[in-house]
Amino acid sequence: TDDASGDITSSEVGQLLGNGSIEDGKFYTAKVPFGYNYMDENNEIRVSLIWEGLTDLDLHCVNPRGEHIYYSTGSRKDRFGGYLDLDMNGMDKSSKTPVENMRWSSNAPEGRYKFYVHNYSERVSQFKGTPFKVEMEINGKTFVYHGEPLRNDNEVTVFEFEYVKGQQPNITNSGSYTS
Repeated sequence: TDDASGDITSSEVGQLLGNGSIEDGKFYTAKVPFGYNYMDENNEIRVSLIWEGLTDLDLHCVNPRGEHIYYSTGSRKDRFGGYLDLDMNGMDKSSKTPVENMRWSSNAPEGRYKFYVHNYSERVSQFKGTPFKVEMEINGKTFVYHGEPLRNDNEVTVFEFEYVKGQQPNITNSGSYTS
């Protein structure tokens, strides 16, 4: 990662660490480019899609009220404050280390959530597809889904669960996740 090209440079992070404004390891990682970090907020629910290469993978969510949040203009937010930050390697920005995030800072509706990943445009390996990782953080606990290579125009459900405020999710899909 070129730490000089993001919204905040490595030296600026060093200054913030030095004066105690942030804690080491809590607000940035070497893997995620500066300016695209997802651990710098308190969120009721956060889901992050992480992969490598210029393939256009997309994170989707169907919330408990049936609203579909995804990359399409006009569909990036729900009525409860949940939103997709950007469409990497698609309509917004390109990166070889892309990350897309959905989050609800508060007011996440209770009920059934379904998060899935769609390979909109395979640009790395047409025959093998692109592997990925999805992190889901709910009430401070992180769950990780390790996705097998996803081929062009395929999709896979990564997390499906019942959400109750203040409780850990009851994940019902039989995906490849760890907590």
